[in-house]
Amino acid sequence: MEMSRTDEDFVLECGTGEEVEMVIDIKPMFLTKTEYFYGFTADSDPKISINREVSSHIEGDMPTKGHKGNDDDEDIKIKVKFTPDSAVGEFNAYLCFIFPAEKAFSKFYKITGKSTPGGAATRDAAPFV
Repeated sequence: MEMSRTDEDFVLECGTGEEVEMVIDIKPMFLTKTEYFYGFTADSDPKISINREVSSHIEGDMPTKGHKGNDDDEDIKIKVKFTPDSAVGEFNAYLCFIFPAEKAFSKFYKITGKSTPGGAATRDAAPFV
């Protein structure tokens, strides 16, 4: 699937052998509870993943939009992780946050992971003589 339009793009950068994480925070947007689910498109690179242990449930009901101000306890939080291992380059993933009953309000995010050499031990090509 080719994504032609995203709501927001993110870049995660680290050296090979390292890992970097970020949280995508989605605030309640409706006056009634609204069903949602989220996940990556099939063509997303597996080096970019969701840390499910600390993220909001993959599906459920988004709470109603609060009138209290800046309280973010009700936000949906998705912790995304980039782990390039030994690979160098750019890797893309597309996260879709879908409201089945309100498709026009669904959100699409492009996450680009960039890795550069470093972070792991290197070996000198010229051995000691």
